[in-house]
Amino acid sequence: MGMTVLWLFLASLVALANPSLDRLYGYAGDAPVKVELLRPSPDYPRVFVQASVGGETGTFMVDTGADTSAITPSAAARWGLDVEPDWGVVQGFSGTAVVSAGTLPSLDLGGLSVPHVTVLVDVPGLPDRAEMMAIDGVLGNNVWSRFTLAIDYPSSTMTLHPPGEPQAPRRAAQLHFDGQHLKTPLRVQPPGARQPRSGVLGWVDTGASGLTLCGRAGAMFQVPYTEGLEALRGIGTPETLPPHLYFRTTRRYPVRRAWLGGRRLRSVPDMVWIDYDMSRGDACPAGFQALIGHEFFARHVLWIDYGQGRLWLGKSRKERVVENGHQVLYHQDLERFGAETPDRALYRSQLLVGAHQRDRAKLTLKGLIGATQSSAADRTQARIILSRLLRLEGNFNAADQMLTEVPVGDLVEIGELLTYVQDRILHGEMARARGLCAEALRVWPEHPGGYAACAVVAQAEGAFEEAHDRWLQASQRIEFDEAYLLWRAQLAALTQDRAAAMAHMRTLLDLYPNIGHHLWFYAQLAQTDEDRDMVRADVDRAVQRLHPHERPYDFLLAAYRSLEAEEPAQDALEQGLRQHCKPLDAGPARLNCWAWYHGLAGQRLPQAERRVRRALSQDPLRSDYLDTLATVMEARGELEEAKRAASQAATLDPGDPYLIWRHQLTTGRRL
Repeated sequence: MGMTVLWLFLASLVALANPSLDRLYGYAGDAPVKVELLRPSPDYPRVFVQASVGGETGTFMVDTGADTSAITPSAAARWGLDVEPDWGVVQGFSGTAVVSAGTLPSLDLGGLSVPHVTVLVDVPGLPDRAEMMAIDGVLGNNVWSRFTLAIDYPSSTMTLHPPGEPQAPRRAAQLHFDGQHLKTPLRVQPPGARQPRSGVLGWVDTGASGLTLCGRAGAMFQVPYTEGLEALRGIGTPETLPPHLYFRTTRRYPVRRAWLGGRRLRSVPDMVWIDYDMSRGDACPAGFQALIGHEFFARHVLWIDYGQGRLWLGKSRKERVVENGHQVLYHQDLERFGAETPDRALYRSQLLVGAHQRDRAKLTLKGLIGATQSSAADRTQARIILSRLLRLEGNFNAADQMLTEVPVGDLVEIGELLTYVQDRILHGEMARARGLCAEALRVWPEHPGGYAACAVVAQAEGAFEEAHDRWLQASQRIEFDEAYLLWRAQLAALTQDRAAAMAHMRTLLDLYPNIGHHLWFYAQLAQTDEDRDMVRADVDRAVQRLHPHERPYDFLLAAYRSLEAEEPAQDALEQGLRQHCKPLDAGPARLNCWAWYHGLAGQRLPQAERRVRRALSQDPLRSDYLDTLATVMEARGELEEAKRAASQAATLDPGDPYLIWRHQLTTGRRL
């Protein structure tokens, strides 16, 4: 189970220098106009709109939490934007950053021309993808404030009305727009409270999720809460940082109902309180109390009248099937560039993958590989994507053949070498695996990828001292001492160095208490009563650092069983079935979930086997379903069947150290 990322992306994008003049300008054209919104998938929470820049269509996230719009450097280059470096500073919940900026002469939205749009460039954390869809940036309040905005979430449409139109209903709430942020009152009623608590003035942010409180704003809600780690990412958080540096301890308050925009909402998320101890004076941007994200609007039409200062939630008149945004962009690309365009084939294949059209994606990739006029870099990337698709189908020989012609340096750069080498090991091709890692060290001696690949080769060959040295060399080149710790712990366990293995796992639990298989692996290292007491204390401490809804109850169940703690193991089983399995729709995922938990618990094993086999009959090439089958069959004592299932799972996803560890265990390489 992964940890939910508390996305406060561009939640407070404030230009601190060269203030924008955009709001002196309006727009040209006849409003209102309705534009279609795009989503990468039907349940994707954020919405995207297309706008034309100089006759070229761009795709942007709708972000009412951003003061100023922002675009990616590639979009700026493509549109020939004159960029002013060091234009100003942006502030977010995760830090500040110096950015560049420029001005788009005009932006066309559904036939309306919006002139003089200031856009920031080089904003850390600005995504350029939503799943497989290419994203050019975000459009913020320096665009939307020129209109009355109606975002119909259920029907995925947005209507741009003239300022002040239509007339707001009497129930509409007050809205304060200070030129940067939208602020509106929000009242909440916690469980057990007879009346709603005093309201907060919340920032309306379609680019954020849930309800976030900061500093003193949360102090008024003196109700039971949970405390735990969450990942907080946004402005000023480079992707190169180790993930654990994004973690912050938050408090969560349950909410029974809320009142927003003249409407009572019953199904609302928890309140998340950051900087609750007010220890960081710079944690909350100036004037901030609360952030109201898209989960409050997702079932409604969100009306924002910037000019008259009114906000309300309305009922959607029409709910339609949301068209897959990948499919829309694919057809637009065909229309613009034509069918026979090799330099567009790579992007089109990615869109087809996102649209769940794998067969067409494979044909496109094969055509690209065979096109002599396509670039070598595109052909290499096409081979890697096609290899992954073939692997997902169980066509391992063809997947391997795709990679044999890819230069080793490219495998290193794309991060595919370790997976490929591990795959060759699983297929018994040790000489090929050794040759690949040696070539990687020769062509790119400063990259950690070659050392990591040589480490798994040496480990498979039983050259444990060499493997140990290679892992250290890989970590040194990342300049992160705790890199590859799970792999290194596995190596220490294989060499009977339990002390080192346990030390590595304790460090991992401290850094990432939310990653469940760390708990299980660590618990299996315990052999003495003293070991079990120490591991039990570490496991308990790790779990207590997480909010209850974030706890990996499946692996917690397995860990407690390994520690012979039957009562907490049974509690983890019950919690996991209720929180993780019950909410799933009837189908293979729910069947697998039930079988997984009971396999870990060693209970109702005949029924668990039947259910996971039913799941596999509907989706036979899912590595997680095969891992469940291996777990159930091992619990039943049918070790050969468990070994086959674990081997299949690892072969489908050879880059996953958890599946490799499970494969090693079922094949007899015990800890």
